[in-house]
Amino acid sequence: MRMLRWFRENWLHIALLLALIISVTFSFLIWANPFQRPHSKRTPTLRQPTTQAVTRKVSDLYVPTTVVVNHSGGKQEQVQAKMNKIVRVIQRGLAATNAGRITPVALTAHDYQGEFHRADMVILSYPDTIPGGLFKKLLHRGGSGDSFQVNHVMISTKNPDRLYLLDDAHRQEYVVPVRGAAVRQLAHLLVTLAGRRIPVAFRQIAGRMTVTYPAGLSMPQVSYLVNKQPVNQLVTRLMGANSSYTIDSRQQANTTTYTDSNQRLTVNQRKGVIAYDQYRHRGQRGNATTILTNNVKQLNNLDIGLTAVHFLGYSQQYHAVTYCSYVHGFPVISPVSRGMYTIRQTTTATLSVTLSQYGLQVAIPSEAGTHQVHLPATAEVFNQLMAVGIPADKVTGIMVGYRWRANKASGEVADLTPTYFVRINGQWQDYQQIIAHH
Repeated sequence: MRMLRWFRENWLHIALLLALIISVTFSFLIWANPFQRPHSKRTPTLRQPTTQAVTRKVSDLYVPTTVVVNHSGGKQEQVQAKMNKIVRVIQRGLAATNAGRITPVALTAHDYQGEFHRADMVILSYPDTIPGGLFKKLLHRGGSGDSFQVNHVMISTKNPDRLYLLDDAHRQEYVVPVRGAAVRQLAHLLVTLAGRRIPVAFRQIAGRMTVTYPAGLSMPQVSYLVNKQPVNQLVTRLMGANSSYTIDSRQQANTTTYTDSNQRLTVNQRKGVIAYDQYRHRGQRGNATTILTNNVKQLNNLDIGLTAVHFLGYSQQYHAVTYCSYVHGFPVISPVSRGMYTIRQTTTATLSVTLSQYGLQVAIPSEAGTHQVHLPATAEVFNQLMAVGIPADKVTGIMVGYRWRANKASGEVADLTPTYFVRINGQWQDYQQIIAHH
């Protein structure tokens, strides 16, 4: 009876205590399982990668990005296909090649240019010069390879018993005999690869044999979902593993700078550009093969998605290597480095890395994707540049690619617009922007 009377007098307190216990229990469950929490619709955030980044190899980053088939009668066509398909075909073909001794062949300047017009050939072109030592790694061959470099690889579709390596700077050809069926199969797969064929012609521009488009070309504008790397993760990946000191941070306007005794990382919040410098002495800088090979590890250490990222160019003057995203075999260029990565080593072996928080994630359907952009003939681009006072000899390179533009309706989307890029003073620039500002 005494217990019953106590319960009747205190039932309200007991009920409140039970309610509190239940509330705390459910709050803990919700906190422990964040996927059940509702997301604010008013403040959407950029999607983050949901899978662990895949480790990249040398053969993933350094691949020919242009494939041209020479037919009989002088017809030349560029094979436009999904980049991952081209990469897989070339990777497997070169790796399986049973290559023999690499032998130089003396050619006149006229004969060298004539090589690019030989019938029944497949021409694989790198976006910039590849050192011979690195190319040997792609063939799974040993040796230094410091004595030669490669811009193009040619394979005969009729007699695929050798590779022809072409060096534009020295107008030099190297012949590599091969055994087995790997090269024959590689040539066949590239010629029959599903995809569009674009009429092209090789032309020498600033000493480089370059793919040009005599009749122009039409390409679709495409849209991609964008991911954004959190700054704190990039600080940890770039600085944390190399720091035994406290990392200090300082905010000034739109820039945050993180430093310790031998490192500095600067974040431009408005542009999303990250600049990292490591001042620790790293020994000798090494040759081009060493630099390009070591960069693979540097990019993997970032632990970001590099599936569509490949080599774009190497500046021997500044020892800077640039990588970018590719879509349908064409590079994506951004004036604020979105989707791009540059790694540089100075004479004091200081390491510098420039990248963006923003990268391409996956293509998405959009109204932009139904819009075809017609680009003029390459010769017409030079005519338009000359009309605003830019002579042809000032242009040291030209290529078709995609310009990254932020979608006006959503910060989570990037619209990629086809255009010509010309290289002036070592920088790739949209030719339309150059003309508009002159």
